[in-house]
Amino acid sequence: MKYDATTNRVFFNYYNRTIHKPMRIVTTDLAREIALDFNKSIQQRVNELLKADCSNYTNLGIDSTESERTLVRGTSKDIYQLVNLIDEETGKLLMKTLDS
Repeated sequence: MKYDATTNRVFFNYYNRTIHKPMRIVTTDLAREIALDFNKSIQQRVNELLKADCSNYTNLGIDSTESERTLVRGTSKDIYQLVNLIDEETGKLLMKTLDS
């Protein structure tokens, strides 16, 4: 069998576009658990929430569906509201950036 680079490239491009891997999204429930972990300091909880938000946006790609993007935006808003409850100054800044 002869190797044809063009055919192989087309196959892999088609394969990569049709196979859709589910995203690992930090949900609002998990964010609430992080926010309510009173064994950690305020700064540690805020940092964990922002890392979770960052992870959600990092997992988005060009192949993400509109529903996944909407879910991440909504979860991000919930995370920012939780941060606002924990640390009002940081939360207000985050909420302002979300509105703009």
